[in-house]
Amino acid sequence: MVLAALVGFLFKHLATSQLMRMGENNNVALSQVVANALWPEINRLIHSPASEWSERQFELNEAIRSHLFGLSVIKVKIYSLEGMTLFSTQADQVGQDQSHNPGILSARGGKVLSDLVFRKGAPSFDGEVEDRSLISSYIPLRHEGLGDIKAVFELYDDVSLLEEEASRTQWLVSLITLSALLVLYAILVVVVRHSDRRGRLFELRRERHLRQLQRQKDLLEKRVQQRTQELTAANLLLRTEVTVRRQAEMELCLAASVFQNTTEGIVVTDPDGRIQSVNPAFSEITGYPPEEAVGQSLCALKSANSSEEFCQEKWRLWTRTGKWRGELWGRRREGEPFNEWLTLTAVRDGDGQVIRYVGIFSDITEIKKSEEQVQFLAHYDPVTRLPNRTLLLDRLRNALGYASRFEQTVAVIHIGLDRLKLVQDSFGIEARDAILKKIGERLSASFRDEDSVAKLAGNDFSVLATGISDTQGVPKITAKVMDLVREPVLIQEERFFLGASVGVTLFPFDGTDPETLLRHSGTAMSRAREQGGNQVQFFTDQMGELSRRRLSLENALRTALENEEFTLYYQPQIDVNTGSLSGLEALIRWDSPRFGRVSPVNFIPVAEESDFIVELGEWVLRTACQQAVVWQEEGYAPIRMGVNVSARQFQRHDLSETVDRALADTGLSPAFLDLELTEGAFMKEVDKAVVTLETLKKKGLCLSIDDFGTGYSSLSYLKKFPIHTLKIDRAFVRDITTDPDDAAITRTIIAMAKGLGLKVIAEGVASVEQLEFLRTLGCDYVQGFLFSPPVPPDEVTFFLEEDRAFRSGLTHGAGSGTQRHILSAEGTAIVFPGVANRLGGAADRE
Repeated sequence: MVLAALVGFLFKHLATSQLMRMGENNNVALSQVVANALWPEINRLIHSPASEWSERQFELNEAIRSHLFGLSVIKVKIYSLEGMTLFSTQADQVGQDQSHNPGILSARGGKVLSDLVFRKGAPSFDGEVEDRSLISSYIPLRHEGLGDIKAVFELYDDVSLLEEEASRTQWLVSLITLSALLVLYAILVVVVRHSDRRGRLFELRRERHLRQLQRQKDLLEKRVQQRTQELTAANLLLRTEVTVRRQAEMELCLAASVFQNTTEGIVVTDPDGRIQSVNPAFSEITGYPPEEAVGQSLCALKSANSSEEFCQEKWRLWTRTGKWRGELWGRRREGEPFNEWLTLTAVRDGDGQVIRYVGIFSDITEIKKSEEQVQFLAHYDPVTRLPNRTLLLDRLRNALGYASRFEQTVAVIHIGLDRLKLVQDSFGIEARDAILKKIGERLSASFRDEDSVAKLAGNDFSVLATGISDTQGVPKITAKVMDLVREPVLIQEERFFLGASVGVTLFPFDGTDPETLLRHSGTAMSRAREQGGNQVQFFTDQMGELSRRRLSLENALRTALENEEFTLYYQPQIDVNTGSLSGLEALIRWDSPRFGRVSPVNFIPVAEESDFIVELGEWVLRTACQQAVVWQEEGYAPIRMGVNVSARQFQRHDLSETVDRALADTGLSPAFLDLELTEGAFMKEVDKAVVTLETLKKKGLCLSIDDFGTGYSSLSYLKKFPIHTLKIDRAFVRDITTDPDDAAITRTIIAMAKGLGLKVIAEGVASVEQLEFLRTLGCDYVQGFLFSPPVPPDEVTFFLEEDRAFRSGLTHGAGSGTQRHILSAEGTAIVFPGVANRLGGAADRE
């Protein structure tokens, strides 16, 4: 019955869907007919005010009724696009707001929305009708089906008769389906009863056969169990035998594989030491093929440094305990001896009798050589083959013990070779090593056997001179060392001339332990190198203190930049001809919490040696550029800022990128940055230096050579460099009015600069006489304590204010004009305003 109901329901659903499609299509067609026939009246209704909607109801109702007469439509509504009811066959609904009605919203979007509803009472053209199934359709209204949507039609189509017909058909289908199912059920019952009867007969026959089969099965199972037990016992025995045999075969295969493939030599002998078999590694190590080895006495083949009788005696000793291992010398087939590590083991039978000896040995010749090499490298220098620092300390420790007992003096002489790095850079590391070897041979040949010559790290040697009873003889030893080093060295037909910086410490005066003496000798050698090299320095307590202070200074430098301990001072540069401010030079100052105010003379060399100068120089460049921009933003005229660049900065080949970053980060124009470089920065790689300087010049920077005259001062190089200014070192300016040589050098530098089209700045001007002399020579700019020492940024504003007043033609007590003279005709100082008030005591300031 359920199935029949489901079939009926499915039929009803399909019929209803078909009814909906038919009703919707009918409503759409009728709405278009009414719209086309009554378009003038409907159009007037759409555009008429709400007050006239009720007046047009009767006329339009009759017109619509005449077109729909005899059809199943019982109700019609017309809505505006805003959702207002313009017309309804039910007059009391006119003027209602239906803007939220889904059907109207759908029709306004151009879609038809239909629904099947049941109404107990529904108004129609002819009055009220009851119990009706209606299809309600909301239809977009267009004139003749074209153009924009003007309004929305709602038609109610009476489908009650059709739905009743579908319901009757549904019940008929359900009834037919139920009848068919009942007939099928009756047929199935008859078939099942017949099958059941035949099945019971078959089951009885099957049970008889099963009982017979079960009796036969029980007998068979007893026989199978009995046979299985017999087979299991036999199989277990066989499996045990197979397992044992397989394990034995695997062990034999493994032993054979190990015997054939191991890298250690294996030899099997009889109890008397006569060889029975050997493996391939034995032949590879000793050179004896198996056919030559088998049958020979093991002692006859392996004895390298003794007779076979002696070996036989040792054989009896080895085999006494049944096992022996140790290192001994063997002999190859060609007679070459080799080191081997041998393990000899006895193989016994069930009665404990020795039936074989098995010897396993390794060739440890290379290992022994490596150990000797490691031992050598641990105590000797590989290039010169002289004792290294470790062995020197050990010998020094023994020498100090002997000297203490016999009250003698020991000298430790630290020798640092000068100019050897230049040789390495020019001729390569092979030439350097050859020179070190030659110098080592000379030193070793020139000292006694009881003395020691050692090679330390880098290019340094050390000589340990013992048995000194009179320290007056030590200078003779150091003089001999200097002569040995100065003697030219011939390498690859090239003669090399070297020098030496020598440091000397004496026991017990400069230390009582090896480490202290060796460290102090290195300190004295460094002091000799700082003094210009090619000389001897004896250690003093002051050197140790200076060395410790230098190390402390270097450690403090590492954190000084992070702790903001550095500041920049600025020294004015004056135009000699006008007296105006032409530029400022940035000079670094360090106020250390530990050391106080540290002079640049002390910490700049330390920064240079530790390579910290690169980081510090970049900070100076950035800070100076930033300060120049600050003054410009405060309204002062742009002033050229001079910044010193160290040789290490310049030689790193990234100076151009460093300058670009500083200018980009601070916004300073390149035209107001003057990089001051020393001559030494250019001389290592002249061609690359020229390229770097050209790159900087193209950026618009000013380039100056600082401290000119104290370095190389080579005209052949100078004319290659694209520079703008030469700075005369203060060393020439200091005695320019009293020393004819300094005056001549200065005159030559200025004349040469003028000839090359360069500007000249003189540093260290401290007197009016020096200023007048420089002016007469044509010097362009000066700086020095005559005008101002380096001052902090807040004091620089004084000069900037005065310069701004001067440039605008305003002066304070010095008159006005476009040019200002530094000296009057009578030699009286007329310094530009502000400077004259600062001259008193200026020379006393740093």
